[in-house]
Amino acid sequence: MLAFLNSDLFEFYKINNFVAFGDARSKGRYKLYGNKMEKVPIKTISNSQYNEIEKIVDQIIEKKTGFLLERDRFLSFIKNQYHLPKLTQKLRKFWNLRATEFLAEIKKKIKLSIKALKELSDLFLDTLNQKINPFLTEIRTLEKIINEFIFDINRISQKEKKFIKDFVNRNNN
Repeated sequence: MLAFLNSDLFEFYKINNFVAFGDARSKGRYKLYGNKMEKVPIKTISNSQYNEIEKIVDQIIEKKTGFLLERDRFLSFIKNQYHLPKLTQKLRKFWNLRATEFLAEIKKKIKLSIKALKELSDLFLDTLNQKINPFLTEIRTLEKIINEFIFDINRISQKEKKFIKDFVNRNNN
């Protein structure tokens, strides 16, 4: 169930069948009413399919846990090292930033020497490339496997998959 609810297929269904409060692409949310959720067409799967998907979901949970641990370590270090009581929203999602953007956010909070900026830039890039990005790459790969699995058990054609993925991407960006 968790795999289906996090799939592109359900995202497509949700966008087309549920009411969004606010702008669902930013801070708004879809309201998943129980009576509507009961009508979502969810395929019954075999035990072997369930076991297969459960293994992948467990791997995703493991990778996301690793990602969160590394994220929290880095953010904790930054807060403690530079005596920052509060991090900006952008800093809390540092993996979405380029090094120049990251440093610009830091410079909004504190003044650092060129040497300290260089050290921080190196730390940022090392953390991103050696710790954060490998987790994110593995998570995306596993999520793609689950998406394909969900598409396959629902007998979604290649043409329909492309349409759904494009639709979801347009509506989530």
